[in-house]
Amino acid sequence: MKTDEVDPFAMHAVPRQRYFGSVDPSPAGDQLLGEASRLWSRITETSYRFLREALGARGPALDWLQYQLWLVSVGVAEPPAADGSLRVREPLTEGDTAEAAAAALLDHWLIERDPELAVDALCWARIRQDWTRMAEIWSAMIPSANWREPRVLTMLSKLPEQARREAPMLTVAWALAQADGLGQPAWERQVSRGLLADGLSLHAYWRDLTDPNAALLGAALWMSTQRIVPGVSSAAALDLAWAAHDDAARMIEGQRGSEAAPSRRAEAIFRAASAQVALARGELEQCVAEAERAAALDPAASAWICDGTGALAKELTGVAGEGSAQHRGELSHMAHQRGLLAEDATAGFVADALRSLRRLDRAAVDDALQTFSKMTPGGAMWTFAVYLKAMHGALWGEPAKSLAALDAAKTSHGLSSAEQNEPLGSLLLSRARIALLDRLGADSAALEAAHGQDPRWRWLPEARSLLWAGRYDAARRAADSGIFAEGTRLGDRVGLRAVRAGALLLDPATDKEVAIEAVLEAVAECVEHQTLMPLGMLPASVRSAMLAAFRAHRRSQLDRASVDSFLAALDGLVPVGEVVTAPVRLTRREKELLPLLAGADAIPEIAARLQVSPHTVRKQVVNLRRKFGAKSRSELIRQARDQGMV
Repeated sequence: MKTDEVDPFAMHAVPRQRYFGSVDPSPAGDQLLGEASRLWSRITETSYRFLREALGARGPALDWLQYQLWLVSVGVAEPPAADGSLRVREPLTEGDTAEAAAAALLDHWLIERDPELAVDALCWARIRQDWTRMAEIWSAMIPSANWREPRVLTMLSKLPEQARREAPMLTVAWALAQADGLGQPAWERQVSRGLLADGLSLHAYWRDLTDPNAALLGAALWMSTQRIVPGVSSAAALDLAWAAHDDAARMIEGQRGSEAAPSRRAEAIFRAASAQVALARGELEQCVAEAERAAALDPAASAWICDGTGALAKELTGVAGEGSAQHRGELSHMAHQRGLLAEDATAGFVADALRSLRRLDRAAVDDALQTFSKMTPGGAMWTFAVYLKAMHGALWGEPAKSLAALDAAKTSHGLSSAEQNEPLGSLLLSRARIALLDRLGADSAALEAAHGQDPRWRWLPEARSLLWAGRYDAARRAADSGIFAEGTRLGDRVGLRAVRAGALLLDPATDKEVAIEAVLEAVAECVEHQTLMPLGMLPASVRSAMLAAFRAHRRSQLDRASVDSFLAALDGLVPVGEVVTAPVRLTRREKELLPLLAGADAIPEIAARLQVSPHTVRKQVVNLRRKFGAKSRSELIRQARDQGMV
């Protein structure tokens, strides 16, 4: 040996001759051992022990130091590193030259399932072309993100169509690997292209597959793909996706209890995809049901692909809860991306943000907006981010600027995603706009937007807009209609009771005892459900009057200290856009005259239509201007129109 050559085994302080005398340095000494060794990227003493156990009687009769020397001498591995591990020169990730060795290693790993060897197990499954097992291993690797290792990404990016057809989860792995290294928003576009390509071709015929697991996973992927297909209306895409859900659900029920039944994990993934489609459709109860089915079938998988979606649906219905935020910090880098896992992570973030908004926790909402500000145009659930920002402006900011920002965001995001046309996305943006219009005094526009909403969601924004316009009796009637409507969600019912109480309290025609009783019930219900939004969204004068009445007449069974602490967040709201005025009471003749004044007819023509003198009409116009505080006929008509009287 040359004097400047480093002996890789000098660290062991053991004579070299012992090993050269007992080990044949030729690869022919043990071909199976050589092939098995090339199935690793780096070999440690622990992995060598695993290798010997996997090969069993076919394994080598070498100790760790003998094995190290042999691998280096035959050129399979580099000399040992400082920690004693060996880096394999050219690891095998595909091909059939080492299929027997890969089978032995994979079968043994499936018994122990050591997570530290998951990357190697993925490669062994690839060599065996065991696509189902490969998809299972990759899915289990997602939380640790070790599937992002370069050799794994290279292997995943070359997966053949056969693999992606037989194991649909590999479509997701393939799409993510194809996009690796791209920056936003190119990454998002590439992933969407990959999912679309397979979803519309390989998985469109999921009904024809004989493997129940592949069929169910193919259905799940096809359903998710429909929402990002360009050129298809959102309503039609969601209808197609839900038709696939119904077909797959019937298939599950038909096979349940038989040998052909799909696995619990496959059904859990299908239920998770169904929950996301149901959420987009605005079917919150169905979304919660699908999410709970997924959790019952496979709690471990549900924690990563469905818990966030279920928590968001519950939050939207008004059901108070803490959610399941244990994994959101770890997956924050995936927020707003497409795909089952990423969209569930985003849903978890959104649920947390809406929970903070419900409690009027401004600091937490600010933090959430900071996270959402990194979203690329058209990112998953962008309508929620825009909604949250608009509501922040309505409660703590400047409504005029927030309305302009909302319109600009709809344009920028809408060019890349049709989420604003889906039922839930459309509802969120509409509600945000109505809240801002209320504060800007655009009562007529706000009411028109409220009337255009789905009947199940219409009553709260309509009643609230009527209250902001000072039309207390109309606001109370709308609130009563919504409270007793069958489809009204819990959160909206709580909000409607607050509107009703405020309207009763400020309406001079209402009995004060009745009004105070309504206020006590409304505030107590807000405390019970841990929500301040119903009170925070009221005009400041109404809110102040309600809180004063509550504090003066509250019942003793409510803990004063805890309730006062909970209500303290209301003090931080800015009384923006305060436009509530005393209701204008009109006579029958004045109600007939207002619509005529809105036209182009002159006073004599109006008088002729009413069959009175022009002098009488002029006198009535003066009285109307006095009631509305208007300086001219045009201003009178504008104010009457804003209050919904024209």
